[in-house]
Amino acid sequence: MKQTLWITVGLLLIHTNLNAQDIHFSFAEYNPMILNPALAGANQIKEATLNYRSQWGNLGEPYRTTSAGYSARIRNQKRNASNSIALGVQFINDKGGDPSIVSTGFSLVIADHLRVGDNSTLGVGLMLGLGQRSIRQTEGQW
Repeated sequence: MKQTLWITVGLLLIHTNLNAQDIHFSFAEYNPMILNPALAGANQIKEATLNYRSQWGNLGEPYRTTSAGYSARIRNQKRNASNSIALGVQFINDKGGDPSIVSTGFSLVIADHLRVGDNSTLGVGLMLGLGQRSIRQTEGQW
């Protein structure tokens, strides 16, 4: 009985947000902060990204996704530093479909990296952001 109670409480504490249309890029590895906020400043001292994708244009109004990001190490900017902290910003705009569904987001990222071996680092990141979604209901067929 006690084990069932703990499992139930644990499942209630897990919150999952599911969305039908996710932000997709052809080469997601070239947009590291969308993959994982801990990748801010992990591979480069300074890094800027700009991605654009247009998809499903033959079905009407295409889905267009744009993102821009920048990250930089602010402490221990050496390539092989034992510990480094990085800050980053990320902007995403996703617009698509005939009813013009628009998602816009802006995020701030902080990441900490600890060198644990010659070719290995352990990183943790935190992304805080704001988002806005809208739809033009008059443009769709209902």
